[in-house]
Formats: sequence, C-alpha cells, structure tokens
Amino acid sequence: MRYTFIICMLLASCMVTHKPGIQDPVITLEKTACYGACPVYTLSIYNSGILVLTGKENIPYKGIFCSKLKRAECTRIKQAFISSQFFSFKDQYTSQLKDLPSTFVTFRWDGKSKTIEDYDGAPDELKNLEDLVVKLIDTQKWKACKGGN
Repeated sequence: MRYTFIICMLLASCMVTHKPGIQDPVITLEKTACYGACPVYTLSIYNSGILVLTGKENIPYKGIFCSKLKRAECTRIKQAFISSQFFSFKDQYTSQLKDLPSTFVTFRWDGKSKTIEDYDGAPDELKNLEDLVVKLIDTQKWKACKGGN
C-alpha cells in the first residue's frame, strides 16, 4: 500500500504542466498566418519579467527563445494595459477583408483574464498595446530556452 502511494505521487509529479516557479503569463500576444509572409509567433510576458518567444514562421527566431525585461520596463508595460482599461475593449475586431493575420492579445490581471482577437479595425489604443509588445522582439536579447530548440 505504501509503495502504491509513492508510485502514484511520483507519477503525479511528472504530470505537472508548468515549469516550476512560472505561472501563467500576464500578457500573451499571438500572431497568426496569412497567405503571404506574415510572421507567426507567440510572445508571452510573465509577471517576473521573463519573456518567452515561440517563433513558428517568417520570423528570425524559430523555436523557443527567452529573455528578461528589467523590472521598470515590465511594470511600464503592465501599467499600459491597466490604464488602457483593457477589459473594456470588445472581444473581437473583424472585417470583410481577406488574408489578414489575426492578433490575439491576452491580459491576466487581478483575477481576471481576457483575450481579444484583432483581425481588423481595432481601436488605436489596442493597436498601441500590441505594438508595445511586438517591439520587444527587436529590442531584447534572445537566447534559446533550455529544452526549447
């Protein structure tokens, strides 16, 4: 009986889906494909300032890369999302246009989580938040994450 309990505990510990010490990201931005050469990637920002970039297509970084924001920069980005009243934006911005990539932006804060799909027609304030996150790809020093490339 005792061995059964130990084996169950060992198996359960192997089923953990998060890396130790890392919770869900505070901000996630995902760019989807189009018929052309649109970059396809996901960029996640954790409360600790850790950045994880998963590059898939048409982006210089293919695979999983990590970086770290300085505390002040991380705070500035989170504050921009808070002051924009992110949770009051519509859930989806679409149009009749074809072949545009979608941008999915998720913000988790104060026990709430919201994901917005921006295909076309999002307000400037949301576009500015997207740009704030996208610019991190060019301004950060990226290293391949352990086990990620």
